[in-house]
Order: sequence, then C-alpha cells, then structure tokens
Amino acid sequence: MGIDPLPTRWRDGRLAVDFSAYGAELAPFLEGTALPSGALFTTGEVRDDPRLPPEARAQLYRAIKRHLLEKGWPALLFFYAKDEPTAADFPFVHRQARAVRQGSRIPVLVTAPLDGRVLGAADVLAPVLNCFYPWPGPATCPRPAPLPALRRALGARRLFWHQSRLSHGCGEQVLDAATARAFTGWASYMVDHPVTLNRAMGPLGSLAGVDGELYFAMVYQFDHGDPWEDIRAFGGNGDGTLFYPGTPSRLPGGGHVPVESLRLKVLRDGLEDDESLRLLSRLGGEQEAQRAVRTVVRSGHDISRDPATWDAFRARLRSALNTRWPPAVATGQRGRTRDTP
Repeated sequence: MGIDPLPTRWRDGRLAVDFSAYGAELAPFLEGTALPSGALFTTGEVRDDPRLPPEARAQLYRAIKRHLLEKGWPALLFFYAKDEPTAADFPFVHRQARAVRQGSRIPVLVTAPLDGRVLGAADVLAPVLNCFYPWPGPATCPRPAPLPALRRALGARRLFWHQSRLSHGCGEQVLDAATARAFTGWASYMVDHPVTLNRAMGPLGSLAGVDGELYFAMVYQFDHGDPWEDIRAFGGNGDGTLFYPGTPSRLPGGGHVPVESLRLKVLRDGLEDDESLRLLSRLGGEQEAQRAVRTVVRSGHDISRDPATWDAFRARLRSALNTRWPPAVATGQRGRTRDTP
C-alpha cells in the first residue's frame, strides 16, 4: 500500500486533511470488500508528514484516528517509530512518542529489544525473533530476553515480533564458522531456505503467544532493481520482497498485477496453522495444541525440516478441531457442514 503523506492544508493554526485518495485505497481492505472471503486488514500505519510543524502534526494524528473511528474501521492504528533504534536514537523515539500520545493516544510501535531506556516510549514492542530465544554461542541479539521476562516487563503493552537480517545472517559480511552456525536454521522468508523455515513463523507465534507480527516490506526490491532478476537484499535472497511485478511484458495479454511468491503462499499456510492452534485452545484443547505445535517447532531455531511431519501436524489439528468444533458453529443454517480450518 502507499506510504505517501496525506494531502493537507495548514492555515491559521488549523489543519485540513484530504482523505479521499486514502479512503479509496484502503476502504476495500478495511471494510472487507476486497476479497470474496470478507477478510479485513487488522492494522493500519499512521502516514506521518515531517514537513508539517509540530502543532500541525498533532492535529494530523487526531484527524487520522477520528477518520478511522467515523468510518467504523476496526484496524489497530499504530505509529511506527524509528526502525531498530540505537541508544543514540532513544531521545528522538521518546519525543515522537510524546507528540503522538498528546495528539491522539495512537499506540506507538518500536522495533527494539527489551530495554528500559526505550520501554516507556513503546505501546507495542516488536523485538526481532532472535531476541526471544537466547543462543548458547555467539550472540544473535544484543539483549535477548525469554518470553516470560518480556511479558513481565511489558505489562499491558502489546508484544509483536519481526524478522530481520538477523534471521538469516549479518548482511554481506563474511562470518566465522561459529557465527555462521548461530545465524543458521532460524525461521525465515528467504527464497533459498527450506520451505519449512518459511512456514514456521505462524505456529511459532502461537507457541510463543505473541500478539502480532511485523514485516518491514513486501515489495522492497521494486525500487531497487528488477525483482525478476535479483531480489537479494540485506544478505538474503528475498528479504522484503514477497511479490513480483506482473507487467504486460512478463504476462502476455495481461495488465499490471502483483504476482505472489510461493513463499507468500507458504507464509499463509503458517498463519492458518497459527489460527487453527489458537482456535483449538479456545475450544478447550490448549494442551493438545501445545503438544501438536511442538512436533514442528520448538523455538525460533529448532524447527522440523521434514515436510511429512508438517503434513501430519496439519492433519492432527484438523482432526482435533473436528472433534471439538461446536455443532452450532460447524453446521450452517440449512444443516450443511462447513469445512474447518
């Protein structure tokens, strides 16, 4: 989706915001009309405009939040603070958080490991996946913290996680053998990693109990070359690129359409695993869900690579849900049994 600032007019201390293009772009996704299934976007990012003076930006935040409320769009609106800030960036992140909260109380998302110096600025903390699972050898996260410690520190705040180059290496630098092993085997969206690692984030999310997942880009390479020829970025093939550009030259007789990668389809399978596991838990099968998920994932770097094991895992989930599925839900108004996830 677009990232350009919204058209605004600042005059005599008042800000006017033009939401027409924004609404036309996002309404089908936030109202569930874009897909036959009625699926909804669950989150929306604030499109900031650093060109505006501070008092105008505060009005912009309020206007965006008010617009979503008036439209009845249920998505979680969040303000994406500086990506992976260093200690030198922490004062800037705190200033951003204060400005957003004063203007609108929109949650502020910070992609950082657990750190008391920045925790007060975060309503949604999103450490990289590696930070949840301490590694016994070379560090793959500057401040790893197991999930219980994260939950205690965050309290009522939301906990997301995300992948970065730490999930597949450290950029293009040459690593020694021990460090290379430390960055091998993590859940990953890279092209040349096993498909089971591509799928693992979904069930890992259920195992860890995180509230959401952030991924920084879907079409990164569109602005950095021809994705059909090269999608390497940040030391990984496919980092930030999950679609390919479908153009008339590539798709004879067609128009301009996004072409989804096989990785995106596998990512979807993993999210379906996550939803099925959480549904099974809600239906009283929490222990059964935990036993099932541990057959395929135990941690962010302990993941089964056997496709047959994953097939058996999905069949096990399906059987458990069929057993526990409430008859009133499983049967349509005319008595037709619907498929379970």
